[in-house]
This record gives sequence, C-alpha cells and structure tokens, in this order.
Amino acid sequence: MSDVFTNIPHCPEPIEIMRERLPLALVKVNRAGPDRLAIDLDKPGDLPSHIFDFEDGMRIVVSRDEIKGVIFIHVSFSWFLPKPSGKTDADVRSGMQKGLSDLGLMLPLREHADLLTAHIPHWFWDEVTHVGIHEVFARMEKEERGVRQ
Repeated sequence: MSDVFTNIPHCPEPIEIMRERLPLALVKVNRAGPDRLAIDLDKPGDLPSHIFDFEDGMRIVVSRDEIKGVIFIHVSFSWFLPKPSGKTDADVRSGMQKGLSDLGLMLPLREHADLLTAHIPHWFWDEVTHVGIHEVFARMEKEERGVRQ
C-alpha cells in the first residue's frame, strides 16, 4: 500500500541531481489560506520540479508557502513502498531527516508533524528563522495581544 496520492510515478534520481534541482522547487511562493490549504491551483505535489524520489521508496515534496503573510519552507513525506519489517517509527523518522540532509535542507524535524493529511506528514519552517509554524503563529498572536492591550 502506498501513502502517495499523485499521478506522478515514483522516479528515483541520484542525490546529486536532486540537490541541483532543489533551488527550482523554492523559486515560486504558493499562497495558502488561513486554514493552510493552498489557494493556488498548482499543488507542488503534482509538479515534478517539487518532487524528490529516493531509492528506498520515500518521496519528499518541497515548496515555499505563504501563510498569513509569512513564507514557510513546506516539506511533506510519503512512501511508494511499504515500511520494511523491523523498522520502527524512529527508523523511518531518521530516514526522513537523512533525506532532508541529503537534499541540503538542514531543517530539524520536530517530534510531531505540523499537519497530517491522508497519512502524509507535513512540516513547515519559517523561511528566515527556521522556526516551526506553530511557534511563529503563537508569537504573532502574542504580539497581536500586546498591541491590543
């Protein structure tokens, strides 16, 4: 069973090629509404320039999304192959972190995904500070409350 919901077939590439392609995935900024759902019609997961497939069946989708006026690096993970028996969630998480690192994205995975859609975990980092989306919005709300007082 696959966790991937796309028409684009799994097509692993050498790490060097994927690393060279990464800047193209970060050119366009996708606008998202307050519920974090994309407003733009082109979803990064449907565009080959945003998709990075690995030999072990892992797919990483990378984009830049603007949510509430803040630009985030958005990364999601899915799999074309079932998790090998004997692999723990920690092993899978370690593989996800390695995949990010292999692409040249030095972004730490927090313990829990920021969003889970159809078994696909998503993380968001502020493009400048690399702080997670929940922390950014909590800070914004705190600042907003301070202004109102």
